[in-house]
Amino acid sequence: MTSNKSSFELHLEKLKLEYKGQLAQKVGSIEKDWQALGSNWQVELIKTLHRNVHSMVGSSGTFGFSAISKSARELEDLLKPLLEQTDEAYKPDEEITLNADLIIKHLFDLVALELNPVKDVSIHKSSEFSELGKQLSQPQLATVAQDILIYYLDSETTAPELLLQNLMSYGFKSKHFRSVDQLLAAIEHKQPSLIIIDLSMQDDSLDYIFERANKFVQKNIKVFIFSGKDDFNSRLRAVRSGIHSYVTKPADIPALVGMIRNHLNLNINKPTHILIVDDQESVAEFYATILQQAGMKVTIETNPNEVLPIMQAYTPDLLLLDLNMPVVNGDELAAVIRQIEQYQSTPILFISGNAHPDKKTDLLEIGSDDLLSKGMAPEELVRNVKSRVDRAKILTAMMYQDSLTGLLNHAQIQLAAERVFMHYKRQNSTFTVAMIDIDKFKQVNDTHGHLGGDRVIKALAQLLQQRMRVTDYIGRFGGEEFLIIMPDMNISDAGNLLNNLRKSFALIKFKENNVSFNVTFSAGIAVNTNMNNFIEQIKNADEALYKAKKRGRNTVCTNMAGDEN
Repeated sequence: MTSNKSSFELHLEKLKLEYKGQLAQKVGSIEKDWQALGSNWQVELIKTLHRNVHSMVGSSGTFGFSAISKSARELEDLLKPLLEQTDEAYKPDEEITLNADLIIKHLFDLVALELNPVKDVSIHKSSEFSELGKQLSQPQLATVAQDILIYYLDSETTAPELLLQNLMSYGFKSKHFRSVDQLLAAIEHKQPSLIIIDLSMQDDSLDYIFERANKFVQKNIKVFIFSGKDDFNSRLRAVRSGIHSYVTKPADIPALVGMIRNHLNLNINKPTHILIVDDQESVAEFYATILQQAGMKVTIETNPNEVLPIMQAYTPDLLLLDLNMPVVNGDELAAVIRQIEQYQSTPILFISGNAHPDKKTDLLEIGSDDLLSKGMAPEELVRNVKSRVDRAKILTAMMYQDSLTGLLNHAQIQLAAERVFMHYKRQNSTFTVAMIDIDKFKQVNDTHGHLGGDRVIKALAQLLQQRMRVTDYIGRFGGEEFLIIMPDMNISDAGNLLNNLRKSFALIKFKENNVSFNVTFSAGIAVNTNMNNFIEQIKNADEALYKAKKRGRNTVCTNMAGDEN
């Protein structure tokens, strides 16, 4: 009886794994159907898309992928009204298309999370390294996008429109309520991720507002306060009520979006990635299990000869090297790694059965961070690894990030472009880069001042961080120019993505000295096909950007002859 049950369970698990392997293809098919609609909203095309989405709702729920099923259900509900349209010239409003884009992106994120959980341990051997290229040729999708719902409490009828429009442009869903009773009723129906309360409420006392805010906090809802006061006592009252952020009016939208991303944990980077090199696979797996339990991603390599290609492909945050290995010792491997400029600041920890102090001194000379004993307690290993990675990330941020936006600086985004170009050239596959330039930026500076110009730059940086994948590289190329590197994305998909970003950015309202204004950007896209080097690809993207400027700005062009998105 037990044997039969076990066999049944194994068979179900096999079916689930097979379905899991098809998830990316299924979501990709849905996205392809959605993009195929374009400006041709034929009922039959909509029916096909709706049918595929409906199928995913049921099948993903059956196999236990409840989050994917729930997100697909939201897309299905969004598409239902479109099925009732018979007008061939029908075109849904921009909010529907924007929400559909966000849900499909969220589906990709959920699938990526299922296929690449943080606790995965990748093991590469010499004979298996050819599989690395196959893995990297698949889209490495973002895993941080979330379906964020924001409630805004303000008794005014028109004042919140600017804020709500800006939040929608950044991809957040938001609703405005004029009374506490309306807000409470909405929370009973659906709990939001964040509540913003404007203290200019006329019908309720401040005591009651702060009391309600504290109850929201106790329900694990983030709460922001908007206030015209900037005194110590008001801020102290907010702190004592458990308020997460106190924002003085008028709100700086880019700064507000940054606070939202921080408090809702939307700034999650790729998980800390550790490369373990040890000729004894069982030992490496033991340490990998400890580190993955601490939330890190681990790659194991048993052959030192394969370390450099893996580092170039993955760029690990720290190396954990066995000191004594046949053919190539750990200290020799570290010396080779330190010869390469881009790896000179990568932390290296050695591990050995004999962690003698004299040996530690010798290893420091070749750039080691420490020598650990193989008999150490698991928590000691985790503490050593985390402390080195955290310190390295702080130093890296100081050296490599643009001070205004937090994006990669000019040198680092160029270095990323070079690395990605060389990798995809070896794989004989394609990727895309985009050059973005804010339109008429000098006029923005002249009219609204350099602080206003800085806010516009930060707003675009926030939008790019919010909407791009975690596997994309985003850098400030200089002034008001940005460079984006999009691995495993063809030029058509890149064009669609950049156009969606362009439309969203154009909707953001800026306000300086009581003057409201909008800003747009233009973009040029280039694919690496037939390019000799990364500089040529960036040059082609820049030429496509120039083409977009000549065509009137606020548009996206590619380096393909006669092509414009």
